[in-house]
Amino acid sequence: KFLAQVGMAGGTTSNDSINGLSATMAPFLFTSGQRVLAGRVAFVSLAGKTYRILGYGNEQSEQRNRDAMHATLTSFRKLTDRAALAVQPATMEVIAIERAMTVQEFNRRYPSTVPLETVALINGRITVERVPKGTLLKRVTGGTLPD
Repeated sequence: KFLAQVGMAGGTTSNDSINGLSATMAPFLFTSGQRVLAGRVAFVSLAGKTYRILGYGNEQSEQRNRDAMHATLTSFRKLTDRAALAVQPATMEVIAIERAMTVQEFNRRYPSTVPLETVALINGRITVERVPKGTLLKRVTGGTLPD
């Protein structure tokens, strides 16, 4: 389906193995108006899923960066690093505040796992700004990073 898109011209596909995983790769040109992108696509199978990995640029940069692009596409592998596998995503919770309060007060009442400045940023506010009752504010919970 990727190579059959409007504006897409795919080259010869090849069935390969990337780090022991079944893969299909192909060069492509994509034209949109007067802009032409050139690159390579790899479809890699892992654990019942197919991952699409792209490397592209304008025609001139694609030729200059072809080796780096190929190295990147073929670096895909099953993740085995225990620290990386232990990483948990942070989640965002939206809360309708029950009374007017500043972002600082909101963060004290509904603590986040990110700094106060980040809470203000994701809410489009400054930390000392008074927010009206009923306003929807976001906080971040959970999440772990590798050691």
